[in-house]
Amino acid sequence: MYIYFVDEPEQFYWFVEHFLSVKFRVPKHLKDKNIHNFTPCLNRSWVSEFLKEYEEPFVNPVMKFLDKEQRLFFTYNFGDVEPQGKYTYFPVKEFHKYCILPPLIKTNIKDGESGEFLKYQLNKEEYKVFLSSVGSQMTAIKNLYSTVEDEQRKQLLKVIIENESTNDISVQCPTYNIKLHYTKECANSNNILKCIDEFLRKTCEKKTESKHPSADLCEHLQFLFESLKNPYLDNFKKFMTNSDFTLIKPQSVWNVPIFDIYKPKNYLDSVQNLDTECFKKLNSKNLIFLSFHDDIPNNPYYNVELQEIVKLSTYTYSIFDKLYNFFFVFKKSGAPISPVSVKELSHNITDFSFKEDNSEIQCQNVRKSLDLEVDVETMKGIAAEKLCKIIEKFILTKDDASKPEKSDIHRGFRILCILISTHVEAYNIVRQLLNMESMISLTRYTSLYIHKFFKSVTLLKGNFLYKNNKAIRYSRACSKASLHVPSVLYRRNIYIPETFLSLYLGLSNLVSSNPSSPFFEYAIIEFLVTYYNKGSEKFVLYFISIISVLYINEYYYEQLSCFYPKEFELIKSRMIHPNIVDRILKGIDNLMKSTRYDKMRTMYLDFESSDIFSREKVFTALYNFDSFIKTNEQLKKKNLEEISEIPVQLETSNDGIGYRKQDVLYETDKPQTMDEASYEETVDEDAHHVNEKQHSAHFLDAIAEKDILEEKTKDQDLEIELYKYMGPLKEQSKSTSAASTSDELAGSEGPSTESTSTGNQGEDKTTDNTYKEMEELEEAEGTSNLKKGLEFYKSSLKLDQLDKEKPKKKKSKRKKKRDSSSDRILLEESKTFTSENEL
Repeated sequence: MYIYFVDEPEQFYWFVEHFLSVKFRVPKHLKDKNIHNFTPCLNRSWVSEFLKEYEEPFVNPVMKFLDKEQRLFFTYNFGDVEPQGKYTYFPVKEFHKYCILPPLIKTNIKDGESGEFLKYQLNKEEYKVFLSSVGSQMTAIKNLYSTVEDEQRKQLLKVIIENESTNDISVQCPTYNIKLHYTKECANSNNILKCIDEFLRKTCEKKTESKHPSADLCEHLQFLFESLKNPYLDNFKKFMTNSDFTLIKPQSVWNVPIFDIYKPKNYLDSVQNLDTECFKKLNSKNLIFLSFHDDIPNNPYYNVELQEIVKLSTYTYSIFDKLYNFFFVFKKSGAPISPVSVKELSHNITDFSFKEDNSEIQCQNVRKSLDLEVDVETMKGIAAEKLCKIIEKFILTKDDASKPEKSDIHRGFRILCILISTHVEAYNIVRQLLNMESMISLTRYTSLYIHKFFKSVTLLKGNFLYKNNKAIRYSRACSKASLHVPSVLYRRNIYIPETFLSLYLGLSNLVSSNPSSPFFEYAIIEFLVTYYNKGSEKFVLYFISIISVLYINEYYYEQLSCFYPKEFELIKSRMIHPNIVDRILKGIDNLMKSTRYDKMRTMYLDFESSDIFSREKVFTALYNFDSFIKTNEQLKKKNLEEISEIPVQLETSNDGIGYRKQDVLYETDKPQTMDEASYEETVDEDAHHVNEKQHSAHFLDAIAEKDILEEKTKDQDLEIELYKYMGPLKEQSKSTSAASTSDELAGSEGPSTESTSTGNQGEDKTTDNTYKEMEELEEAEGTSNLKKGLEFYKSSLKLDQLDKEKPKKKKSKRKKKRDSSSDRILLEESKTFTSENEL
């Protein structure tokens, strides 16, 4: 049904208007015109408004470029056949009053057997006899009757002749559609009638070798003129050799619009019965016929300016594309995947209708899992705890069969991390929409809690992760992966509740398409292609995040529809129907398996599991997390770890098109060695007292013996190093109250308050001398400028200020808690200060 665009830019615009445009629709709750008047917007669409900015018709060079780019594709699919655009139809019936095609005799005489009206279609030989007759149409029919040899046909003519006086009998000319690529053929002529004349000359000159659908018109005309004899045959020869001799004439005064341009729905209308090769057709009121008499009238109706189309080169060669192509030369990666062409889309997409599905969910197949009563703050803490359990399981598993060759992270771990982060993020959105949550959670993404939790090793204390180098790698991987969830789930450059609170609007904005669009799957793939071509890990993380967001839409739609019907009706429009999600996921999976994108799938499977393509496995992971929430009462009461309030910058004006700020940060950060990680991430001596008995057996295989022996020395060195930024660690004040120890995990044992303070007195004297020397050194150095990625920070804090904030060794519960804002800033900066001082 669709078009192949070759020198047919008008059809390209038609395609954009009907298939790429998303019409403006007013939501039900905003339809009150007294409050919001959207009348000026109703006839507009996103894409067409964008295209109006480009005026210069510059399509042909782009089309030729696409032809060259897709040479192998077309050779494989079409062989030597050059794909063509759809045709413009010009219906014609008569030459003067003679039918161009053999006519049809129609009557109102009913057939006794079938009950239908009798009709008689002449063949060429019969039509030749009909044309040679002199007199009226009935005389010609009687003359024809005397020459017909076929008895059955002769009997039919006899019945018609016998009933001529009592019934209506007419001779009708069949319609012949002259088909031509209007934009291509009429590029040099504004006059429609002259253009058709010139087209007929060219077609009839090479009719023996032409494969054009309208080439047989020449044969029909040749037959007609030979039957009518002179002067028509001579006039036709003059027409073929003289461009001033015209044949196509208007039969009536034309009306506006000149053409009827069909919409996609017209092709599906069985009443219209349109030929799928037809793009537009001469208006049914604008009739033409063939005649050698007179000239073409001088009338502006017959002169049509070709429609100006967008200058695609302006869009194709934008500033970003130029910069991207420039920097890509320096990347030593495999051959990039080229952008998909319109022609390839037209070949691969068979259904251009928008996805719609309002069917009811079969709740008997849905397992109740969601509990809306848990507050978001608790959910965040439980999610972090669940991910710690997952990391613990991976670390203590000795079977490395599931590890990919190119990564030291188990397959499936990033999927679980992103999936749980997406689940929690969507849970926050749902509770916000239902007015069950405080609006303050809108100001910080819940998945950023997971990002910061696993990024800061001090927050892993109590989960044994900070003692294990392998666990550190997993926590960093989860921290990096979870940061992509808000990038996909939110529209981050606009903070409006109507657009912010949705389970799919952010994804739609990210890939510049709508889930209901037939091109949504291609939009997602083409977005991922940009990161694949850069050879970035972000391709894998964005892919998992996008698929997770689609699954989460399905999950919450089913849970709310089946078990929370009242709440479901309130937020039904903010989710994608599960059947549409399944179609999208299936489409993405098929595209990834295609020859064009197979390299992307291979790269993904080099690092991650194929479980993301399995709905059953994804939903099992979601159900397991929900079960973990319900069966852990202790976790429900767990307080959130205090994390830094320094914001993670997510704002960007281009929403995923091009480089994001965090992309640059990730790709400029150098990976740390594990020696550096163990040095920077190891903390104070509490490590040896927290769950030591519980975990010692597990760690025996996970940590080398020499690392265990040297750990105390490393902790002491690190304590001295971090003193000037953080003050003494919490060991000195830990024993101040029984309330403070209740925050540690169950099973941890520490020394008594008395023994702690006594045992540390001698050690503190030596440490204080060292602190003094370091303070003097820092005061001499002054302020410090540090650079990380593209962000610059300047610290004006003096060491004497930090020294004043150093906690005293009193047993006051209040004194134990230092100034949290200073600690948060210094904690984020400590790593960079350390590495800079070492230089």
